[in-house]
Amino acid sequence: MQSVVKGQSMFPFLKPLDICTSKEIVSSRVRTGDIVIYRNTANGVLNVHRVLSVNGKKNYALLKGDNSPYGSSEKVPFSDLKGKVVSVRKGKQVYDLGVFHRRLFGRIIAFLSRYDLTPLLFKRRFIDPAALRISRNSLYVFLRSPLYGDIKVKSERNGTQCSIHVFVGRGESAEAIMDINENRLTLTSCYIRRRDRNRLFIDRFMQKAVETADKEYGPQYDIYVDKSEIKKLLHPTDRSVLPGRIRFLWECQTK
Repeated sequence: MQSVVKGQSMFPFLKPLDICTSKEIVSSRVRTGDIVIYRNTANGVLNVHRVLSVNGKKNYALLKGDNSPYGSSEKVPFSDLKGKVVSVRKGKQVYDLGVFHRRLFGRIIAFLSRYDLTPLLFKRRFIDPAALRISRNSLYVFLRSPLYGDIKVKSERNGTQCSIHVFVGRGESAEAIMDINENRLTLTSCYIRRRDRNRLFIDRFMQKAVETADKEYGPQYDIYVDKSEIKKLLHPTDRSVLPGRIRFLWECQTK
């Protein structure tokens, strides 16, 4: 049986559009580090996750995606396991997962996954918070400020939504979607390039959002921000530098 990877839960080991070949599974041969296919009882969708451990006495395996936190692991009965992935095709290259060094690699990944130490989870836990602290440093902001002298914006209005694309130099630095609903203009979605996640850029980015809102919707609206990424990036002391018309929806909801 062949299955096409669609999600990011096993990234970077399995990427979207990779093709997994599986064979019928025998519960007695399920091992830690194996990649198996099982049916999610909540929504009926077939998932491809890694085995973290096996409990033969209670007839279940503990499964989790390499890129998912340990708290999301699932105890899946052997009866729900539909197959074991034996090979993965990435483009034109086919990788046999049954060879010794890949089975050993799978066990190592399973061990790291139990402690959220796989590459992206490690980065999310340790590197991202450190980078965020650096980005708030005044010396860092001063050294990067010349890069934000000329920020270009392209906007596109489609009904009640307006998409904004922000460019620093030749690369796209940020993307946002504003939506007007019930006379409230809300920044509903945004992406900021990692190296531009600092106080100075967010200030300029929000100013461009205000200017675009004035152009597309008129100057009578405040802009409400309802996005976890912005909430994570903005320190409470940073908010004084933002345009006065920016309002934080999560603060309004908790008052």
